[in-house]
Amino acid sequence: MSYDIFIKKLESNESGYSGNKPDQRGKFILISKEFYDFFPYLSKLTLNDQAVMRCKISGNHDIAVNIVYHNAKYFPQTHERAHNEVRLYRNSKLDEVLNLDRGVIVVATKFDNGSYGFTSIQKNNSNYEVWKEIAKNTKNNSAIYDSIKKLSETKQLIDLDNNDNKDIQNSKEVIDQFTARLIKTRKQHPEFIHADDPAKPLQNIFNTQSAFTNYVREMYGGKCAMRGTSLIFDDFSGLEAAHIRADEHKGPLLPTNGILLSNDLHKAFDDGFFTLNEENNVIVSKKVPKNSNLWGFNDMMISPIIGYETFKPFKSYTKWHHDEIFERRF
Repeated sequence: MSYDIFIKKLESNESGYSGNKPDQRGKFILISKEFYDFFPYLSKLTLNDQAVMRCKISGNHDIAVNIVYHNAKYFPQTHERAHNEVRLYRNSKLDEVLNLDRGVIVVATKFDNGSYGFTSIQKNNSNYEVWKEIAKNTKNNSAIYDSIKKLSETKQLIDLDNNDNKDIQNSKEVIDQFTARLIKTRKQHPEFIHADDPAKPLQNIFNTQSAFTNYVREMYGGKCAMRGTSLIFDDFSGLEAAHIRADEHKGPLLPTNGILLSNDLHKAFDDGFFTLNEENNVIVSKKVPKNSNLWGFNDMMISPIIGYETFKPFKSYTKWHHDEIFERRF
């Protein structure tokens, strides 16, 4: 079996240097056009389109990184600078586990499940000069797996495919960076309307129920989205991350498909006693007796706490709940 391989020797500017002075600017990995197909698809039709990649690294690490297409060249009506490049942004966890700096060689491969394996070749590595020559020769051409498959580092990289997925270790950092760029893009290009779920590029992070639950708790400040309270201070007892579109009906493990609810309200939501409209206001079924406490929440708007509004309940999931669950289970 052959694997696509990405190889890149990090330059000074990619490692934040100004002259020989480090930490003067952001750190990244510049992706040459020949490798665009290796990484997640990014569109020139979406300003500064971005994606989040799941990365497996030796030492049993699962981390995530942001990759961004700086494509202002295709938006001359709002941007004067003709940026047209793809950058994989290094974060603190990636730099830590791979010990990245200028001169270090980054090697990556892509697995069938959509995740990526990453390793690094340090200057004191016995095969460093071999990899340096390979990186030089593949600068403008995709690397051929067969030519490097016998190297020990390649074997270690491919073996990462056998590691089970674990919760992402740096999910908050990556999500915060993703969200900040998304908000900035919308301000720069106000006519841009995100037709798809804005959290969809984060699907590689939220691939376990625990990751989904933890972030939904954070989004709603550890309090029921409807009652605005928790039963026990600084504790999640009695609170549940409710799926809007049910998991068994292909509802994704994304924050836009979740609401933090008290377990009784969660049960009432799943049973169709209430739903949400397009503005995320609560609609209580007319079948519910008027003397029921549930009516006290009618027309209440459901929204995450300040800073998380980007991931409010997404319209396609609320529509599914309205059409398929509301008033249909009682």
